[in-house]
Amino acid sequence: MEDDSRDKINAEVYEHIIMDSTDPHVRGPKLDVRVGDVMVWLNRCESIIRKQAREQFSDALRSSVEKFATEWISTSEAAEILGVSRIRVNQLIKEGQLVAERVGNRYCIEKASVEERAANPPGPGRPW
Repeated sequence: MEDDSRDKINAEVYEHIIMDSTDPHVRGPKLDVRVGDVMVWLNRCESIIRKQAREQFSDALRSSVEKFATEWISTSEAAEILGVSRIRVNQLIKEGQLVAERVGNRYCIEKASVEERAANPPGPGRPW
């Protein structure tokens, strides 16, 4: 929680619970705090925290999606870039020659590893 929100909550607590005494002879904290007042305060705290969590989550999700969209590609896109079939791309992933993450039943391939392989293709023929 940010400091501004924490200060806001602390000010509300001070105002509603400690300084809300109507008796002029009472100096200090209010002793007859009602459960309803505490529940109202807790609900306010919860709503502030949930709002901040939603905002932080949506910001993180947005940046992750943007990063994912620019740095990862599908097997079809990798096959097109490399000039090979999708099956060959899957073989390259299993051999560890392309960096990929499994998402469900599909691979997301790191675009940099595909570009590196495209820039330095292996020689023609069998490797042995």
